[in-house]
Order: sequence, then structure tokens, then C-alpha cells
Amino acid sequence: MRWQVNIAPRQGSPPRCLAGRRGSRLSSYGFSARRHFVNRVLNVTTALGPTVLRFAALSGREALSRLFDFMVTLKSEQKDLDPESMLGTPVTVEIELQGGGTRHLNGQCIHFSQVGKQGRYYLYEAQVKPWLWYATRRSDYQIFQNLSVPDMVKKVLGAYPFQTRFMLSRSYRTWEYCVQYRETDANFVMRMLENEGIWFWFEHSAGEHVMVITDDVGLCDPFPGYATVPYYGPDFTYPDKDHLDHWTAGGRVKPGKYMARDYNFKMPRADLTTRHETPGEHAHGSYDIFDYPGGYATLDEGDPYARSRMEELHAAHKRGHAAGRARGMAPGRLFTLENHP
Repeated sequence: MRWQVNIAPRQGSPPRCLAGRRGSRLSSYGFSARRHFVNRVLNVTTALGPTVLRFAALSGREALSRLFDFMVTLKSEQKDLDPESMLGTPVTVEIELQGGGTRHLNGQCIHFSQVGKQGRYYLYEAQVKPWLWYATRRSDYQIFQNLSVPDMVKKVLGAYPFQTRFMLSRSYRTWEYCVQYRETDANFVMRMLENEGIWFWFEHSAGEHVMVITDDVGLCDPFPGYATVPYYGPDFTYPDKDHLDHWTAGGRVKPGKYMARDYNFKMPRADLTTRHETPGEHAHGSYDIFDYPGGYATLDEGDPYARSRMEELHAAHKRGHAAGRARGMAPGRLFTLENHP
């Protein structure tokens, strides 16, 4: 999901927020421009207090199992703000939702600089990323014994003073021996989660965000007030209501089978072949992917991996692309599209 929001520097230049997937048509997102800081549709909170920095613009991207990246443009009457006063501190953008309520975009300021001047204001840019970005600044060599991947992740991320929440519907194998070798904490965590078919997103609130780790879309909820999002086509006069005005769905040829095999020296005669099939209804939809070694010692360990790899392949089969103005759409949130022909 891509964000772009601007507060107009003068009357007559309406702000726009663009939300959509990369490469899709982006459409306007209805924020009202107001000249005054108080009661503005968008607000920002920083470590410098409520009056030193004011919101000017926002752009960025967020996605499942990715580190979001927001660039917040700020304005101030002070020309000599010290970057050290902002680096490593939280930044929260507050977005007024239609019908009441507030959506927060919170993260850590990892870069801060002065970028110009506009009238009597000096412009600054703050690059905002999730706290997990700090785990890209630390690498280690660690050995984990007799732990599951969720337990390894808890141990690694426990070194950081931020919150994680696990919502798991499956149980996971115990790894007899696993190594973090010449990689950052972030790379290790994301590599192991992906291997198990576990994904994550970030839940934002005032002053903080939580890394939510899950393996089941059925455990996800809609964003409050956005369980249903209406569709109004490009020929429809835009109502004063959050909606999507662009929706396309398509398919892609995919393999229909995944098979893996491994060898256990303790059971040399055991057939450790595991497979999962989801043949496509399209032509040439039964090709198979074979992998060896599969990275498991028993069929009970191997079967979940084959299922996850098949789900991974199947996820690319059907995709939807959307654009519109819907302030409550976010990674990790479900919605039902209505009114689409």
C-alpha cells in the first residue's frame, strides 16, 4: 500500500492522498486542507513537543512482512533543529477518519534533515520505520537448541524494548539445532518466519506500534469502521465517503504440485517424500516443483513445509489491484468490497 498526503501551502491547492499498489493507477484521497494547525485532519506528534514541528506532507509504503517506510515532511519556525533530538525517537501521524475516530501511523525516526524553506517555515524530513528496523543494525552468531521458530523469534526480539504479539493457530516443530550465522537479527527473524509460513504486520496506535506475528488470515480483523468498503466506478460522481474507485482481478499460471524429499540416517529405509497438490483449473496447471533436501527429519516435520510452499505458490495465482480513498485500509486488515459489478 502506498501513501501520499500533502497539506496545501496556500488556499486553492487541495491536498491529495494516494493509496494503492505499486504500478496501479492511483486516485485522489479526500483530505481537507486547513491553514491552521489545531483541528487539522492530519496531525503529527514528535519528541520535540506539539508546537515545534507541524505536519506538511506524508509519503510511504507498507505491506505484509515488510518494513514500512514513511517520509514525513515537517515545518518549523526554527531553522537550527538538532537532528540528534529526533533520531531514535517515536513519530506519530494522526489521520482523522470519516465518521469519527483516528488512525495512527507510528514509527521510529531513523533519519532527520532540513530540506528547504517555505515562506516563514523551515522544512524538515523525518524518515520513519518500524522498530524492527533496529534489528537490521545488529548482527550476531547464535546457536539455538531444542526451540521452535516462534521461541527463537521471541528470544531474539526480546533484546529490543518494543512489543510483539503472536497470533498462531498451528504448532511448530522443535529444532534440535539452528544457527544464526553472519546475518542481522532482522534477516534471521524474517528468514525463519518465512520458512515456517508465518507472516507479520504492524498495528499502530498513539505513541507506539506492535509487531503482530500470525499464520492464519482467519485471525485477522477489519479496521474499525471499515469492515465493508464500497466501490464506485470512475464514471460515478465521487461521494463524500471513503471508497474504492478502481478494482481489477487477474490470474497467473502457477505450478500445481510441490514435492520435497529428505534423508534421515537414523531411518535409512524411510521414504521421507512429502507432497501437496492444488492443481489449477487452467491449462498447464499441473507442473510440479521438487526440492531436495527438504530440511526435515520426519514426515510429520516435512508435511507442514510442503503445505506452506504450496500455499506460497498458490498465493500468486489470483491477485487483485485496487485504488481509491479509504483511510482505514491497512496491511493485516480484512474488508469486504461491495457494489462492484
